[in-house]
Amino acid sequence: MNPIVTSRSFRSALIFSIGYLLLTGCSEPNSSDNGKFADFVFINGKVYTGDTSKPWASSIAISGGKLIYVGDEVGLGKMIKLETQRYDLRGNIVLPGLHDRHVHALWGGLVYSGTDKSKCISLKG
Repeated sequence: MNPIVTSRSFRSALIFSIGYLLLTGCSEPNSSDNGKFADFVFINGKVYTGDTSKPWASSIAISGGKLIYVGDEVGLGKMIKLETQRYDLRGNIVLPGLHDRHVHALWGGLVYSGTDKSKCISLKG
């Protein structure tokens, strides 16, 4: 397997991206999507859709940064071309959501340590 795909930060970014796309544009292909091919497809996963009538899917297709398909591998087949990048999720779960994974070190340290910032003074006077 490609070493880039196995790195933890790449996988985190990939899962975040898929989750974001699911959150913002999850839909079955319609007549306007006919003839559209996927840039990326993700198969063999457990994809939470948030749709109460069909809460889980197994595959996703993305084209131009937009989710164009969420469903099973059978429906996905017509969206794959030779250049489409394929990723096997190996049964992993994909959840929609936004996650802020950064913190400013000094401020975060003060906040999480319980320091009373109201008693801080400014060197500017």
